[in-house]
Amino acid sequence: LNFSSSKNKESAKKIFSSENLGFKNIIKKIDNSLYETQKMDVKEIRYRLGRLNDPLLHLDTIFKQIEKKYKPRTDVLFKKESLNDIIKSQVGTFEADITEHNFEIVYDFIEGEETFIECDHTLIRTVLSNLIINAFYAMEDRGILIFRIRELKNDKIKLQIIDNGKGISSKVAKLLFKSSVTDKEEGSGLGLTSSKFIIEKLHYGKISGRTTPNKQTIFSITLPIYQNQP
Repeated sequence: LNFSSSKNKESAKKIFSSENLGFKNIIKKIDNSLYETQKMDVKEIRYRLGRLNDPLLHLDTIFKQIEKKYKPRTDVLFKKESLNDIIKSQVGTFEADITEHNFEIVYDFIEGEETFIECDHTLIRTVLSNLIINAFYAMEDRGILIFRIRELKNDKIKLQIIDNGKGISSKVAKLLFKSSVTDKEEGSGLGLTSSKFIIEKLHYGKISGRTTPNKQTIFSITLPIYQNQP
């Protein structure tokens, strides 16, 4: 990584801070899981060790994001992609959950138009996966999840992910996108933190969230529209 300039050094300092990465929380989860294995049978030990995969994968994702931050914007992974297709493809990976819980998926896209963005589709899918998982966690059976795309001024688009679940607790809502903050009993609190990094630091966009208890939660993502270069 190139941290030679003072600007990059300062950015790196912020990125590597405990607040951004949630290292303390991850290490605590790993340490607790390993300690508890001393009192468990073989079956439970295997389960606990399997659970370690989640925080470790988060660390791997974060370090890859950090590395990408200091690569040129012309990285070959950034290319013209259909946002419509990325959304539908990622939703398709949750087909079993959708069927099991009778979730309804609504695609409210721009009528008659395909929306193109310049992005790393793998990273955008990671963001969508985080938001879909959160929505499914909040919704009861037969819940509704809406993906809405609208074009904004200044060559930007807004993607909204709307669920009609129980919402986010007021405590977590105040600290949205901060690491180690989560409503989920088994969550690491890093999903939204990494999503914010991907959208705002790597794709020059914005992400925000708002919730109405027992009614709905809306996450809004603003991204530049793909521009044809002469």
